[in-house]
Amino acid sequence: MEEKKKIRKLILSKLKGKVNRDCIESELWELFFNSSMYVESETIAITVSKFPELSTINAIHSMIEDQKKVVVPKTCLSTNSLAFHQISSLNQLTPGVMGILEPNKNSDVVDLEEIETIVVPGVAFTKEGYRIGFGGGFYDRLLSNYQGNTCSLLFQEQLVESIPVEDHDIPVRELFIENKTR
Repeated sequence: MEEKKKIRKLILSKLKGKVNRDCIESELWELFFNSSMYVESETIAITVSKFPELSTINAIHSMIEDQKKVVVPKTCLSTNSLAFHQISSLNQLTPGVMGILEPNKNSDVVDLEEIETIVVPGVAFTKEGYRIGFGGGFYDRLLSNYQGNTCSLLFQEQLVESIPVEDHDIPVRELFIENKTR
């Protein structure tokens, strides 16, 4: 656990100093939007990012314009889980846990089985798709029960040689990486 904390701190520090973010983010989202994973998926789950993560807000807007069924997680602290809610407008988002934008109470819940692709957030990734998240374990628990597509979009700085892998860790299936794709 200490090793993961060190890696998380190092990568977040690097991301805060990242230059040319907007251009790189646009290129990464273009890679994703042109992928068969995106084209063939009707329902896509995505978290609303918070700096210094790769920004997702414009991508969410584009997905809505593309008439995708966009679902965003809402954190349930009492069960340590995520529930996905459909949004059709960015106006349906309100500050939630840790100030992260989440769907409001009036949005419809979508079952995990209905989601074809999950864009998984994270801090650090290996080329095999193993990841270090933000430390809550929400996505590790979620992915253990999910059979659909998973992907992550990441800056070059987020790619690391190795991370401590535990039994419950599930790799992301596809990585869209600055200057390359796995």
